[in-house]
Amino acid sequence: MGTNPVGDATLGTEYESTCPPGDATFCTNDLHQFFSGNPPRELSDKLFLALKDRWGVGSRGSTSRLTKIAETHNLSLDAIALADMDLVRRLGFNVPGTTTARNDWARS
Repeated sequence: MGTNPVGDATLGTEYESTCPPGDATFCTNDLHQFFSGNPPRELSDKLFLALKDRWGVGSRGSTSRLTKIAETHNLSLDAIALADMDLVRRLGFNVPGTTTARNDWARS
C-alpha cells in the first residue's frame, strides 16, 4: 500500500495521500486531514471552504453537487470543478485534465 504523493500546482505539493484507489475509508480520512488544516497557499480561503462544503466535511456530513456549491459560494462552476478535480487527483485517483472531463465533472 504505502503513500501516493500527488503534487499539484493548484492545491500545493506538501500533502501526501494515503488513499488506495477504491478504499473509501482511507479517502474519507484523507479528506478530513486535508480540510482540518489551513488552505494551501495556492487555494483561496473561499474555494477551500467551498470544497469542504462540497465533500460534507464539517457540520453537514453529506456531499453536494458542484452546481449547488458554485451557487452557494458565489463561485464559477469552472473554478470549483477544477479545484475538485485537483483534490481528487491529490487523493491518488487518475483524473483526466481535458476540457471534456472538466465539463463532465462540473455536472457532478
